Amino acid sequence: MNMVKRTASQKNTKETEKPEDVGKASKPAEKLPGKKKSNIEKNLDIVFDKMKQTADTDFEKYQKLEEQRIAEEHEFIMKQINLEKEMRKEEREHEFRMMQLLKGHQAYSAIMFHYQTHCTIQCACFCRSK
Repeated sequence: MNMVKRTASQKNTKETEKPEDVGKASKPAEKLPGKKKSNIEKNLDIVFDKMKQTADTDFEKYQKLEEQRIAEEHEFIMKQINLEKEMRKEEREHEFRMMQLLKGHQAYSAIMFHYQTHCTIQCACFCRSK
C-alpha cells in the first residue's frame, strides 16, 4: 500500500472550514452587470414567477369568495331584521285592535266573537281578517 504522509497544514484543511458556511443553503447568485444567467437560474426564475402568479390568482379567488360570503350573510341578516320588524308591527296592530275592541260599545261580546272565530290559543293570526 502506498501511504502518503500529510503535513500538519494539510491535515487541518478540512477542519478549518468556516463554521458559518456549514449547514447554510447556498445563496442565489447576485446579478452582475456583465454576467449572463445560466439555464438553471432562468428555469428557477420562470418557476418562481409562475408560483407567484398562481398564488396571486388563488388569493384573488379566495378574496372574491370571502366577499361573496360576507355579502350573502349581510343580506340574510337584513332579511331577518325586516321579518322581525314586520312581526312586531303586526303584533302592535293586533294589540291596537284589541284595545279598540275593549273601548268599544260591545267590548265583551266583540272580544268573545273575535276569539271564537279568528284566534287560536296562541293568537297567531294577528287579526288579519277584518
